Amino acid sequence: MKIVNTIAAGLVLVSLVAAGTADARGRSSFRSVQGAYGRDYETSRTAIRGNGSATVTRNAQTNGGYGVSTTRNRSVPDGTYASDVTHMTNNGTTRGRTTTATANGGLPRRAPFDPARRHDLLP
Repeated sequence: MKIVNTIAAGLVLVSLVAAGTADARGRSSFRSVQGAYGRDYETSRTAIRGNGSATVTRNAQTNGGYGVSTTRNRSVPDGTYASDVTHMTNNGTTRGRTTTATANGGLPRRAPFDPARRHDLLP
């Protein structure tokens, strides 16, 4: 039942974010699998991309009470890359990580290839 609540919250989030940004694109999918001996599971995925950022939420839930929800956020505004990921299980255990990188003075650019300067190819 927790997956249903998570999916509903994710769909509300998708509609709010998509309504707030004109260039944002959202996709979602849902899968329910009926396994042998009553072993079923459900998965869902929601992705919102646009304006230099992306948010992806994935959920998986078994009828045995096991499940996990993963949220990944990424943004690249003005030469700074920032991302974070959070995993939360049904028992409330949460783990995650954050990454940030800044381009000092802009992105590096390669000089155009000059065939007369063959030494550029040597180690």
